[in-house]
Amino acid sequence: MTRPRLAAVVIAVVLGAAGCSSGDAVVVEGLTVEQAKSMTMAADREIVAALDPGSVGEVLQRGSGSLLSCSRGSHRWAGGTDFFIADGADMEEVLESVGSTYSERDDFSVEWDEDRYHDARLRLEGRDGLTFLLSQWPQEGFIGVLSFSPCFELPEGTYPGGVW
Repeated sequence: MTRPRLAAVVIAVVLGAAGCSSGDAVVVEGLTVEQAKSMTMAADREIVAALDPGSVGEVLQRGSGSLLSCSRGSHRWAGGTDFFIADGADMEEVLESVGSTYSERDDFSVEWDEDRYHDARLRLEGRDGLTFLLSQWPQEGFIGVLSFSPCFELPEGTYPGGVW
């Protein structure tokens, strides 16, 4: 497993589990696992597409993810994308560009904080629960995007474990 992917998996497990266990989560009726995954991955690509192409290098989008519990009986698909910062681009400016773009939208709230290394972190949350956590990995040269679909109910008898 490459270093960026390993880092993202570790973050997904730690932050994803903590950030997705709300007991009062909004559940989107009729949303399937496949639809949740598709919409979340498309929104990941939308984040990257909104950036200045000169600031982004390689983009690694994970094709699979996990299901995390949202509330009693509901789950969300969790995945992510890593995008490397092009030579000469400033990682924090790239992150600020994403925040600025989403601040102008009515369908997302934008929150900033810092990680334990005092690097800026960005949380984008849609009204339907679609959520993105963007973290800087300066030494590795990429921004990791952890992605969480809106909450939905699994068909009865569906096992949520494993890879989705």
